[in-house]
Amino acid sequence: MGKFKEKAQVYILIAIGAFFLAAGMNMFLLPCKISSGGVGTIGTVFYYIFNIPLSVTNLVFNAILFLAGYRLLGKESLFRSAAGIIFLSVFLELTDFFRTFGEDMFISTIIGGVLIGIGVGLVVRVGASTGGSDFAALIIKKFMPHMSLATLILILDCIIIAFAGFVFKSYIVTFYSLITMFVSSKAIDAVVTIGDAAKSVFIISQKH
Repeated sequence: MGKFKEKAQVYILIAIGAFFLAAGMNMFLLPCKISSGGVGTIGTVFYYIFNIPLSVTNLVFNAILFLAGYRLLGKESLFRSAAGIIFLSVFLELTDFFRTFGEDMFISTIIGGVLIGIGVGLVVRVGASTGGSDFAALIIKKFMPHMSLATLILILDCIIIAFAGFVFKSYIVTFYSLITMFVSSKAIDAVVTIGDAAKSVFIISQKH
């Protein structure tokens, strides 16, 4: 029973994280054409050019990446990441009906970045993923082992965001997307390291 409860808590956290991520994308970033990298950026481009919902793009592209990189994941991470991808697609569809906030790009960038950071942080904290750049980076790293995973993810996200700026013909979109990436990365770090902080005190004295 204890093991079942522990697993249930993990998948609840993945669902909550996916909800925050979906809300940040649909309510704050999508209305301003801002993206945070990965499949979300491709989804934003497809949404404005072909009117394809984010939920569909997320599911299709992540399914392709998942099939290409599933051998690189352990069994438990495999199930958790599959759950993350499915939860995100479901919540992207549900939050599509929520009110959007696109009046101020800067506010949308900050709030959207924070929500995405919280969402990804919760998912990563339990050893799962919602797909996207990390899957693609895992696959590329197999052929380029000398490069770190974090560097590959950053390069991929920057390329995809630059592509979105080119498609939308707006350096402003690219600029705010990079800010979103920075804000979300800080939020991810904060969520992932909650409870792990420690303090040490060095006392130098002759009366040791």
